[in-house]
Amino acid sequence: MGQNGNGSAGIAVYITQRNETALKKAGELNDLLTRSRYEGKMHFGRNLDAITRLVAYFDKEFGEHLRLEEEVIYPYLEKHVPKSRSPLAFLRGEHADFRSRLGEIKSCAARLGKQKTDSERSLIFEMLQNTGVYLVYWTRNHLHAENESVYKMIDNQLLPEEKRELSREVTTYAESLAKRN
Repeated sequence: MGQNGNGSAGIAVYITQRNETALKKAGELNDLLTRSRYEGKMHFGRNLDAITRLVAYFDKEFGEHLRLEEEVIYPYLEKHVPKSRSPLAFLRGEHADFRSRLGEIKSCAARLGKQKTDSERSLIFEMLQNTGVYLVYWTRNHLHAENESVYKMIDNQLLPEEKRELSREVTTYAESLAKRN
């Protein structure tokens, strides 16, 4: 992760790349959920596989993004910008909601393959679609909220040395993730 003189560029580039990927995947999920509603049984297996792959992205890669915020960025901001505690508590609550809804989608996807009747499959698929659409809009709104609060806070409230320090911490965290993967 590159840095400029004040350190915030490295964070911004890293987060921007993660956010762009998440928004692209959310768009793919939205398109897939829409197509799945209208394509019917003939493409059911293919669509379910694609949904499962996208859910795996949100579970792993996007989950890493959320953990980065919770384990590195948010604690740093709470320490250096005390007034950030309330908005960060709200965002942590959103993260918990996201994980809960993601668990619902994973459960529905697992149950779909085991259903014997069309009516059971239809009910579970409707639950999956509703929760999936919720996650699509959640992702878009959450990333927008973070851009308008957390990342502006980094730019406007931290001193240049604090930005460099946070950038180093984010870099270290990102490198440890890369080694695990």
